Formats: sequence, C-alpha cells, structure tokens
Amino acid sequence: MKELFNAHIRVPVQRPNYLGSEYWNAIDLEHQRLLRAHEANDLGEVVGQCKALVESISRVTLELDGRPAASDDSFDKIVKNAHNLLVDQRTEGNSVDSAGRTAATQILKLVSSLGPYRNSKGSGHGRAFIPEILNDTAGLITVSSLVWVHWALPRVGKFAYGRPEALIRDLILERATFHRNSLIERIQDAELPKMDPKHQREVGVAVARRAMQETFIVQQEGVESCARSVSLKFWTEQYRLGVATGLFRDKSGELTVNKWGVEHALLVLNPVENIASEVGEIDRLLLRSWSPTEPFLNRGENIELAEVFNLAEASHKGDDLRAIQTLRETLGVPPF
Repeated sequence: MKELFNAHIRVPVQRPNYLGSEYWNAIDLEHQRLLRAHEANDLGEVVGQCKALVESISRVTLELDGRPAASDDSFDKIVKNAHNLLVDQRTEGNSVDSAGRTAATQILKLVSSLGPYRNSKGSGHGRAFIPEILNDTAGLITVSSLVWVHWALPRVGKFAYGRPEALIRDLILERATFHRNSLIERIQDAELPKMDPKHQREVGVAVARRAMQETFIVQQEGVESCARSVSLKFWTEQYRLGVATGLFRDKSGELTVNKWGVEHALLVLNPVENIASEVGEIDRLLLRSWSPTEPFLNRGENIELAEVFNLAEASHKGDDLRAIQTLRETLGVPPF
C-alpha cells in the first residue's frame, strides 16, 4: 500500500483552468505541506495534510458557488456538499456517465473517513501517547484522498468556468477571447435559469456591453440567439432585461447608441411583460444626452427601425406600450 501511495503522490497536481490565483494558492499551500510530510516519512502528518488538501479544494468549491462553508461545519459536510456540486460537471463529453458517478460516490465514502481517522491517528492534535498507525489502513485512506483530489480538480476548473462572477470578469474586465460556442457553453454551464435573478441580470448586462464592442461571437451567441427566441425558460426575464439595458452602454458604462443595439434591445424584450420601468430608464438616459444638432441615429437607420418598433408595440400593452412609444419618439423613429 505504501508503494501505491508513493506512486499517487508523484502524480502532478495541476492548477485548474479559470481558477483565480487566490483560490489556487490556498490549495497549493496544502499540497506542498503534504509533499514535505511525505519526504519526512511522517505518516501521521501525511494523513493530516491529505485531509487539509481535500478540505481546501472543497471549501474553494463552495466559495465559487457563493455559499461558503461555515467555520464550524464538519469535514464530512463540507466535502459532501462540494462533491455534489462537482459530480455533475462534464469533463469528458456531454454527459455524466452513471458508472463514473457511482465510482465517484464510492471514493467519496472513503474520503469521508479522513476526518475521524485524522482525529484519532493523524496530526493536528497534541496527544499523551503516540497512536498506532497501520500502513494498510492509512494507505487505503490517503490513496483514496489523492484519487479524489485528481478527480475533483478538473471539475473545479469546469465549475469556475461557469460561475457568473468569472463570466462577467472575462466579458468586461479581462476581455477574454471567445471562440465559437464558448459563450453559450459557459452560459449553459452557469445554469442561467437557476442563478439568482440579480446574477441573471448582471450576466445579461455584461454580455450586452461586450457585444457593443463588436465582439461578434458574443453578439451572435449572447444577444442574437436570445432575440430569436421567445422562450423565457432558458433566456430568462432578468437576463433579457439586463441585455436590453446593457445594449445602451459601452465598456465604461457610458451611453452608446447604434441601430443594431436598439433593434436587439427591443427584440429580446418582446416576450417579457412589465418592461415599462427598464424602457423608461433607457429613455431617460437618452434624454440626458440628447442634442438637437446630433441625433442618435441617421434618418435611414430610424426608418429601418420602424418595423422592429411596430413589432414591439404589437407585443405589449398598457404602460409597457406607452414606454416603447415614448422611446420611439425620443429616438426619432417614424410611426409607420
């Protein structure tokens, strides 16, 4: 069993893609401590550091989920909660194989024994007597923990990839490169419909602002795909509201107006009710910047927008309809 552990500990622990430095540094610190314990042939410390490494990865996962573990949560609870978040992350194709899920669950059961075993045999506690550590038992538990570590880390990267904070950062702050299907995959991985409504809107705003910088993949996958759909199941109401308002802002948050942005702001709002507040805010933003000598759009663009305004007006009524009509007047789009 010792030889098996020696083989596993030599496998490099790779930093997951998309994981921030602050998180990786915490994980790597525990891994380096584990390597030093192994070099010192201190089996009790190896057990303790295996637990610390697993717990660090688990706590990072829960932090990424926006629901950090409490300081007094048990090791077992922390690891199980993190495992349940990671088990559905696709790392090999488009589905989670049931056999793989079963195997991961069995490994989790062994890893969960690290907590009580470390308490009774491992480092981290001052003791009156040196505990007896059986090589076979310690080897089985520590090898299982390293298997779980190598199973979990790629999934942590996948999980970080889909978090709204990371997506917003890459859209606006980092200006990450997006290739075909990469944005839609990230929105799917982030499980947009399950996000907090506030986060749905924030992602919509970030997508729109990046789209207004003429990033064509973002325009196509984050805005135009949404505009073509009338479903609120995936392209949620709050996401659509965020896109609509974001299409009137540049990367610095300043007003920007072009025909494509106005057209798609209206199209993404077509299936949404109770939009008067957001449309009214867009109108007020335009009025604050309006100049009679510098119209927002030229006459030809305004004429081309007439059809999409007609569609928007036909799709809404009451206060929503009046807000759209007011926006139309502010932009100078003719009523035909």
